[in-house]
Amino acid sequence: MPHDGLRDVAAAYIKAFKAGEKSVTVEKDELVYYYRPSPKGATCSDPVAVPNGADFDGDSVFVISMLTAPGKVTITSGGTTVELDAPAGVTTLSAPMGVGKQAFALSRDGASVLSGTSDRDISEECEVNNFNIYVGTVVGGGGSAPAPPTEPSPTETAAPEPPVTATEPVPSSTPTEPVPSPTETSAPAPSDPTTPAPPSDGSDKLVFCHFMIGIVSNRQSAADYDDDMKRAKAIGIDAFALNIGVDPYTDAQLALAYESAANNDMKVFISFDFNWYKDTSDASRVGQMAAKYGALPAQLKVDGKVFISSFAGDALDVATVRASAGVDLYVAPNFHPGMGDFSQLDGALNWMGWPSDGNNKAPKDGKEVTVEAGDKEYLSTLNGKGYIAPVSPWFSTHFGSEVPYSKNWVFPGDLLWYNRWNEILDLKPNFIEIVTWNDYGESHYIGPLNSPHTDDGGSKWVNDMPHGGWLDMAIPYIKAYKAGSNDVSQFITEDQVIYWYRRTPKDVNCDATDTTMGTADNSTGNYFEGRPDGFEIMNDSVFVVPLLTSAGQVSVNSGGTLYTFDAPAGASSFEVPMGLGAQAFALSRGGSEVFSDVSLMPISDECPCGIYNFNGESLLSSAGLYSEHPP
Repeated sequence: MPHDGLRDVAAAYIKAFKAGEKSVTVEKDELVYYYRPSPKGATCSDPVAVPNGADFDGDSVFVISMLTAPGKVTITSGGTTVELDAPAGVTTLSAPMGVGKQAFALSRDGASVLSGTSDRDISEECEVNNFNIYVGTVVGGGGSAPAPPTEPSPTETAAPEPPVTATEPVPSSTPTEPVPSPTETSAPAPSDPTTPAPPSDGSDKLVFCHFMIGIVSNRQSAADYDDDMKRAKAIGIDAFALNIGVDPYTDAQLALAYESAANNDMKVFISFDFNWYKDTSDASRVGQMAAKYGALPAQLKVDGKVFISSFAGDALDVATVRASAGVDLYVAPNFHPGMGDFSQLDGALNWMGWPSDGNNKAPKDGKEVTVEAGDKEYLSTLNGKGYIAPVSPWFSTHFGSEVPYSKNWVFPGDLLWYNRWNEILDLKPNFIEIVTWNDYGESHYIGPLNSPHTDDGGSKWVNDMPHGGWLDMAIPYIKAYKAGSNDVSQFITEDQVIYWYRRTPKDVNCDATDTTMGTADNSTGNYFEGRPDGFEIMNDSVFVVPLLTSAGQVSVNSGGTLYTFDAPAGASSFEVPMGLGAQAFALSRGGSEVFSDVSLMPISDECPCGIYNFNGESLLSSAGLYSEHPP
């Protein structure tokens, strides 16, 4: 039974009171309506009698009209329509309560100005004698409230107590308290006592980001890479890990990427993808490629050695790679403890940046391997050699039989991006690798959507789903990581509210139109029909990470339900239940608004492109509104 609409009425009167005015100035047309859910004569199963004084409550629907000019207000209650003249300013109107739908409209000179239908009917059926009221608003543009808090601003109103339907935001740590800032939480230390050895090239900490060359065959010049290089460098990324297969355009695109990196003072290195290379027979080929590109100016070198990495490849003969290269190599592939020979390596990449069941799928049946557990295993196996720790915000892929690489599963995302960065600050590994810049098909991209690429089939769940908020959130954490600090707060220089959510609840049924409802090649064991494997573990929530220069009050309006919470200086995290409709966010201090905005993507119960879409949208709210961190 939300009361949000009354806030708007109070705001207008508070503003007039502070200005010493005797009348209210209305800046936009708005109808605020309220009514009880049942007539007072309804027969309820409530063992408690109707409250004392109920006889004085009229069976009416009330409207407070807030108009910039006179107009006609129409109230349709349960099928009966009453049309009333309303003056400019604020006035109260009413109509007899009717069982059924409740609709409201404003017109002038026969033309509709606004209209909306409440999502709460009046009913004669009831379990309790409920004399509370339902409050909603109809504002310009149509629709019914509770509306996202866009106007009036928090400079004019204090956020009301959250509705009784969901009284508290759900924090990320305990059921009762907000998640503390990183200064107040710490990840458990690795079980291995060995401190990761820093590289000896003068850079204590290096940040990499995985970049997929396989989807950029349409790039024609080095300039096509410039925007990516500039953006990455601007947020503190030191080098792109250029993931390559054996495509005919690989060499041409590597040459362009290396040229652009040199032009923009960035570094790059090759990450050989052993989904396509053969680790049992391609060692000489890998060494030759390392030597060819290692001689270029943009090549990353660590300890004076040409740096190379991989995806998978445990059986790779590293001795042959070194011999074929003929130059000093820093070999840090994605070997797995217990599988690859780590004695041949200078370091290793842990790819698994998501909690799993230990078998490359989401946790299930009580089996969960945390990312922290992976850190510990790698550090123990490496025994002081270079460790590349993974950081990834999300994982969702949904390819059906329309492509030869059918796969359909998720790893739990939720607040992973926030929690993992805090773990990184405590772990202080030699290197970190963000997974990824542009792997749109697996939904863990942090780069912009307009980065030139071809469509591998993932556009169905990627279009209009930016992840720029995750990129912006990484900036102060990267600075803290490089400074060796556990406290991100000292690196937050402007107020930002980062938020993300999926665009549909997980129980939305898309079976009739989804592209994975038929059989497909499952030789990899990664294909599942319908909803992606692991979907059950994801929360139907809106996730919020305020990055604040000083403490403030953050408001989240998800589909008409308003939540407010006190956020400390620094970084903190919250989640609130996902509500259908618009998603709005605001920051205020001392009753004054700092900023507010409404996300471009509402949450809906309709299937986007007819499919199950478990990708997330991540944006940033700040004084500058949305950001994708231009170069």
